Amino acid sequence: MLGLSISPEETTSPAREELRGYKGPVNVLRELIQNELAKTKIDVAFIDSRKGSALPEFFLVEKHLAPNGIIFCHDILNRGKGVEVLVYLQQHKERYEYDVLDTGAAGMIRIRIK
Repeated sequence: MLGLSISPEETTSPAREELRGYKGPVNVLRELIQNELAKTKIDVAFIDSRKGSALPEFFLVEKHLAPNGIIFCHDILNRGKGVEVLVYLQQHKERYEYDVLDTGAAGMIRIRIK
C-alpha cells in the first residue's frame, strides 16, 4: 500500500517540513492494523521511514505487538532515521529489551517489550 503510515501532524522535523505539501493517503498503517488486521497481533515489524516519523510508527506498531513480538527499526547508525527510536528506548529501558545490530553503514535496532 502506498501512502503515509501515520498523519503528518504526528511527525517531527524534518519529516513534517518534507510533508507540508503532501496530498496523498495518510494513516495507511493505522488503518491496516485497525481494520484488516484488527483481530491479529503483529509478530514482526520492520520500520524504515522518514526521519521524524519513525517514533510515531514505533508507537503505533508497539500497541499491536504480539507477546514476544519483535520490531526492527532501520537506519540507526550514523545519526539515521532510527535514532529517535533509540533515544526513546534508552529513556525507557525498563520497558524494552533492545540491541543495535551492525548490518553495515545503516545498522538496525531489534526491540522487544519486556
